[in-house]
Amino acid sequence: MSFSFNFQIGSNVSGSVGKAGPAPLEEDGKEGECEPHLVKAERVVYDEASDRVAQAFPVSDVEIFPRHFLRKTNFQPSKVPEEDRRWAQPELKSVLSDSDVRPAVYEGGFKLWECALDLISFLHHSGFHADGLSILDLGCGHGLPGIFCLNQSARHVAFQDFNADVLRYVTCRNLLLNTSLLPHQLLRGDEPSSGHVPLPPAQLVAGSWSDTKLWELLGEASYDVILSADTLYSVASMPHFLRVIKRLLRRPHPSLLSNSHHDHHCSSTPHDHHSSSTPFALVAAKRFYFGVGGSTLEFRKLVERDGEMMATVVKTLEDGVSNIREIIKLTWQ
Repeated sequence: MSFSFNFQIGSNVSGSVGKAGPAPLEEDGKEGECEPHLVKAERVVYDEASDRVAQAFPVSDVEIFPRHFLRKTNFQPSKVPEEDRRWAQPELKSVLSDSDVRPAVYEGGFKLWECALDLISFLHHSGFHADGLSILDLGCGHGLPGIFCLNQSARHVAFQDFNADVLRYVTCRNLLLNTSLLPHQLLRGDEPSSGHVPLPPAQLVAGSWSDTKLWELLGEASYDVILSADTLYSVASMPHFLRVIKRLLRRPHPSLLSNSHHDHHCSSTPHDHHSSSTPFALVAAKRFYFGVGGSTLEFRKLVERDGEMMATVVKTLEDGVSNIREIIKLTWQ
């Protein structure tokens, strides 16, 4: 059964339920299984046909913090010429007219969700520096947090979304609009770095968080920082979400673990949140997702029960208009 949340915040950003993540799965599913009805993990490349489709969509500016803007693609299926409608999931186009999310088909990535902007603002105001880091934008949708990091000289940014079409028609286009990347740099389906082969500046991978192939394509234990926004709306998907973070976030050298504990308890200055030597994840989400049951509290309880990581609320946002929102920092125990 489909469900729809169409509450809008302004013309550019949606404040309704979640954004691109995994299709919610049964809690008793085995680790690494990808159910037959789910999309398979794949590396996404930006070819001439993808560019032709993406060029049909209008573009607008979104303010990421005062007087600073990024450009975003406004996905409109009606703008795509009929002969160019070569969807990776044919059933997807039937969903977009009436649903923000439909499990196992579409996880909301064509919309820009407000917690992505919260995450960028937090990174900016807390003094975060992406220079030389390997970063994953998990459940990226439009990919603006990852793009923000690329523009801060990140060594490598991977963009993951459940839907290949989202990456192909929106994320790639936003990369070209906002960075110095050229189309040919998104043409290659580069494999993760091995030996002395350098990573490409950007990598795009689609698929479910429960699929071990996704982990392989992204590269296990490869990332200094993982960013994610509006991905806690489904309680059923949270175990998969936490598992993929643990699989992909680099583990610190044992000698640095004590510093990680110190940062967790004594984050008195903005820079304490972002030690380049200590891997961490930041998850921006609504305190509660009405109608579907996801919440930041439920996720923090899951992390505590799991026992391998610490989850700390480092920012609470209350504007009196939309839901209360929080940013959670995850570090290794």
